[in-house]
This record gives sequence, structure tokens and C-alpha cells, in this order.
Amino acid sequence: MISKLINVPFLTKIFVWSIVMEPVLYYAAITPNAVGISLHIGRFLQIIVIVGLLSRLLIVGRIKYTNVIKSFSKPIWIYLFIVVATAVLGLLFFDSYDFQYSTKISVRPFLEIFVIFFTFGYYVFLSLYFLNSRESINYFFVVSLTIYLFSFSVGVVDLIGQYLFSYPAPEAGIAATYTGGPSFDLVSRQATDQTNVGNRFHGLFGEPRDTFGALMLWIGILYLRDFWIDTKKTKPVHVAIIFIAGFLTFSISAIISIVIAIGLILLFYIPLLKFSQQIKTLATLALLAAIISIAIFNTPRFAQYAEDFKGAASMIVENKKIGGQFLHQTDDIVVVIKRVNEIKDLNFLQLLIGSGMGSSSYVNITYKEETNNKDQSVAEISNPRSQLIKIFYEGGILGLLLFIYIFLSFMKRQKSLSHQIYIYMLIILGCFLGHRSYGPFIYLGVVLAVMEQKKLLRQIDNKEAN
Repeated sequence: MISKLINVPFLTKIFVWSIVMEPVLYYAAITPNAVGISLHIGRFLQIIVIVGLLSRLLIVGRIKYTNVIKSFSKPIWIYLFIVVATAVLGLLFFDSYDFQYSTKISVRPFLEIFVIFFTFGYYVFLSLYFLNSRESINYFFVVSLTIYLFSFSVGVVDLIGQYLFSYPAPEAGIAATYTGGPSFDLVSRQATDQTNVGNRFHGLFGEPRDTFGALMLWIGILYLRDFWIDTKKTKPVHVAIIFIAGFLTFSISAIISIVIAIGLILLFYIPLLKFSQQIKTLATLALLAAIISIAIFNTPRFAQYAEDFKGAASMIVENKKIGGQFLHQTDDIVVVIKRVNEIKDLNFLQLLIGSGMGSSSYVNITYKEETNNKDQSVAEISNPRSQLIKIFYEGGILGLLLFIYIFLSFMKRQKSLSHQIYIYMLIILGCFLGHRSYGPFIYLGVVLAVMEQKKLLRQIDNKEAN
């Protein structure tokens, strides 16, 4: 098997590493606030892949591409058309953009449109292009599962060291950020940011709030590997351990992601099941909800969020600067209140079709200027962290439903997919809607590639059998 993996084309290997390293944000060189997108190892590898593809196009004159994408691309192209159309409406009629700021902020809508086109093109379409053989898919599973296991192991050692050898302020609680005294910090928040995140799991996945989505992607890949090799190697205890690590991120984004994922499962998975399966799934979700509720009220960090939430909405209504734990959720809260106020004014058009890609950042910048918020510079791009809020505000109800439909339509067409893969597609999508990431795009691209190769291999086996 090793010799077959070695024979995988070089550019395919680079592509695999580029998507595998996307969630490994410890090695980020530039944060999104600097230029609008983050730059890390995965991003640099993507540049190499794009250059390689362009070189191949110049030398060969064409790039051979699988026809399978034709049957899957329609929902994506419809969504991308809506994205461009709402941006044009936002520019011409909704006054969604303000170009008085720096060039970095003013070009944000155009950059956002480019990013969404690139995201679908790279993570979904190119996965079908590069993962086009048994060997290339095996290579993906070997690299991804090895890297994520290593990152997880580093996180476990780091967390144990934090509990044993670090001493945050006693009143700060179990999930405290380190504030002084003797410290053990195997991995900081990022290689270029030596902030100690305290007694919170994160490994090499970057900040704790980024880690939960990466861990769910890892579980999804484990189940997809089992589907690929037709062997159940992933045990419930493995999933439970990874879930526990995800909870130990003590991230409010993780809680929000779980709530959204439960909602997606209730809406789009439960109706597909038989009655007995529905009862079992609902019981599992109820147990999970109960555990989350107990954890929220018994964990100091989450309890503080619950306390601060009471005053966050009133601060916005009174046009005051948001404080407490919700200071870092300002970019999400302000956008929601803006849309609610528009509904009160009977402005339902933007509720339906949105205000245009990139427009939410301008809402937050305006709020920061009005409240004279010196803690967050208006020189920075201020997108909501929750993609559910971002897509809802910028694309409206129509854009949000179309976006979710993209992933559901692909999964529903694959009748032979296991229930675990379908569920984790919804969970990974929930993580994305809770906190921005590229998880669902990566997973969708690899799932489609695996399904296509299994179909081709099955056809070959049938021919040989006949």
C-alpha cells in the first residue's frame, strides 16, 4: 500500500495537504482582520496547486475534468447567482456599502464574492478533479487522519499540562485564560500569537472556538473512511472521546454550533427515518441537550456568558458599547438587532433576499464608530463570526435556504451513504453556521469524490465478474 501511495501524482499530494491543513490554524501567518482572509500553511499550498494547474493548462492546453460535476453543480450555480444579484441590489438600492473607509474595507464586498466562488471551486470541484483514483483517496485518508490525530494528541498533552502546572487566578474558573504565575503552555493560540488560552483544549487547530469544528470534521472523515473501506473501524468510544475534547474547548461558538446542528438534524434528518429510529434519535438529542444545559449552568465560563447576556441586548438598544463576555460577540449581536429593527419598520424585502455579500461588516463598523468603541478599531474588517447570522443578513432567508439546500441535495442523491455520514454532514454544516470555517466544503468535496470512485470501482468489478 505504501508503494501505491508514493505513486500518487505530486500535485495531487499537494492538494490533499492543502485541504487537510486548512483546519490546522496554529500555523496561521496572517489573521483575517489584516487582509480579509487568513494566510496559513494550507493557504500557501493552495497557491502552489493553483499555479500548478495553470501551468498544466498552458502546457497541455486543457484540463481533463470529470463529468460528474455537471449533475451536481446546478444548486451551487444558482446560489452563486443569488450572491452576485443581492450584492448588486445592495449597491444600487439598499445603500448597504460605504466606500469612505480604507481600501481594505471598501473592497470587502468584491473580496467576499471572490472567496465564495473560490471556496466552492477549490474544495468541492477540485476534490473531484484530484481525488480521482483509489490511491489518491487512500492518500487523503492516511494524511488527514494522521495529522488530526497528531494535533489531537498535542492538545491532550497541552491540556493536561495546563491543569497540572499552570495557575490562573482562582476566581477565573475552570476554563480560565492564563493570567500570571507559573505556566505550562505546550502550544499557544497560534505560532505567531503567544497568547495562552488557559485550561481549554485546542491542539494545533488554532483558537478553541476553531477547534470544535475541526474535531467534528475529523469524526466525519473517520466515518467516511469506514464507508470507503466497507469496514466499521470507528467505535462509539472514539467519537465520545473526541466530543469530550470538543466540549473542553469551553467555547460559546461550540455550544451555538451544537444547537444549530440539532436544529438541522430535526428538520432534515429525522423526517427520513422510520418511527422507531425517530424515537431513538430524538432521545439521543434530548440527552445531548440536557448535558449541554447542565454544563452551561455548572461551568464558570458559560455561566458568565449567561449572566452577561441579560444586559447585551439592552446595551445595543441604548446605543452603548457591549461589554463583558459578549464584547467579542458584538459583531454577531449588532447585525441581528439591525435586521430586527428593519422588520419593525416593515422592511421585509431585505429579510427575504438580504443586503448583499459583505454588507454585515459595514453595519458593525458603523456601530463601533457610533459607540466610540476604542477596543475594536474600525480599521479592521468586522464580519460576524457566526455564518448563520452572516448568510441570513447578507443573503436573506432565500440565500440561507439555498445554501443549506446545496449540501442536502448532494447528500440525498447518494442513497448508499451511511446514516453517520449524513448526520455528520449536518453537524459539520452546523459548526460552520455557528463559526466560520471551511469544514462543510472540504467534507462535501471528499464525500462526492469517494462516492464517484466507489461507483466506478463497482462498475469495474461488475464487468470483471461478467
